Amino acid sequence: MSRNSISLKWSIVWVIIHSFSVLLMSVLLIGIANDFLYIVLTGLGITLIAKLMRVFSRHESFTINRNFVFWICISTFSFWSVRLILSLIKLQNGPLYLILMGCGIFSISKIVQSIQFSALKSSINGNIQKREELKTKQNQISTPRETPNIYLISDLHLNHRNIIKYCHRPFSSVEEMNKEMARRWNRTVNKNDIVYFLGDLDTKDSIGYWIAHLNGRKTFIEGNHDVVKNKDGAVIYHKIKGAVPYETLNYRGYSFYLVHDPHEIPDHWKDWAIYGHKHNNDISKFPFIDGENKRINVSVEVIDFRPLNIDKLIELDLATIKRMDTIHSQPIRKS
Repeated sequence: MSRNSISLKWSIVWVIIHSFSVLLMSVLLIGIANDFLYIVLTGLGITLIAKLMRVFSRHESFTINRNFVFWICISTFSFWSVRLILSLIKLQNGPLYLILMGCGIFSISKIVQSIQFSALKSSINGNIQKREELKTKQNQISTPRETPNIYLISDLHLNHRNIIKYCHRPFSSVEEMNKEMARRWNRTVNKNDIVYFLGDLDTKDSIGYWIAHLNGRKTFIEGNHDVVKNKDGAVIYHKIKGAVPYETLNYRGYSFYLVHDPHEIPDHWKDWAIYGHKHNNDISKFPFIDGENKRINVSVEVIDFRPLNIDKLIELDLATIKRMDTIHSQPIRKS
């Protein structure tokens, strides 16, 4: 049997059930004189009979909940509205009246069910879409960016207790400093991003741990705390394998010389140079941006203890900046 024929069969069955319900309620409520009470009780009876039919034919559980109350309201409205329409055409009893009542109540219930189904489908589709959007966002977080960002930072001095006092760092302990700077680093840098670290990572023996636990593909430029020297000042041990004394970087029309100590910038270098080492102890000579000498200090104290995105640096319009003390300062522009 086709789906259409089954649907027609059940439509006829429900018209008969609703017609019978109206007939039964008219007999049971024959002594009710109050028209409003009569309509409400008839709506309750129609809903109750329909619910019992579903319990026996579809093995549904009989529960009185908000949905049951909702259908009492729909049945009451259906009975009242169809009864009103039929009274306008002077039809208030007889077999035709019962059949038309059944057809009307069934038709209104089908319309309501259709609206409910559309709303449910829309809700499901909306939830699916939200889940897909969430999944996409999660994938974007976990999937490396197609074009990695480039970051610059220097002089974390992890595990260096005296640096807190020396550079007036806003931390109460080494543990708090280590934890907060690592948190800021990893919230800023994706695993696929490029980080140029300009020296002085860790003053103890946990360099390997931090290299593994700080995000990004890191290029290390060796600082004075990244080597071990003898009493004569000769280097006897390099703490960071693969660290280089300097690096050059060409990006978005700029040429940068990257080095730990600004005193090691070659005299012949006339473009921009980026360095660390000087921290925030002499901002007058070593500010965040010294536009007149084309120098940039990326010690953590002047860049908010987090890696600096080179795109954001360039978007400050370097060519027009005369001086900028820290990343939070207002730049002084060239006249």
